[in-house]
Amino acid sequence: MTRRRPAIAPAFCALGVGSAMADQRCNVPLAEWQPRAALQQQVEAQGWLVTRMRTKDGCYRVHGTNDRGER
Repeated sequence: MTRRRPAIAPAFCALGVGSAMADQRCNVPLAEWQPRAALQQQVEAQGWLVTRMRTKDGCYRVHGTNDRGER
């Protein structure tokens, strides 16, 4: 059983790091957000057709498809 402890400890540490990093994602003040039109142009320049754009948890969430029909 002592051999399992070293393997389990890094797993718990990795879980903690992932949740800590998630908190830093969408923390830009609304006044500094990129305009929706600019984001749409950027996404379409990469070959995507935007079907829906909304905000969720302080981030833009973009739905779309590419020329192969992938979402």
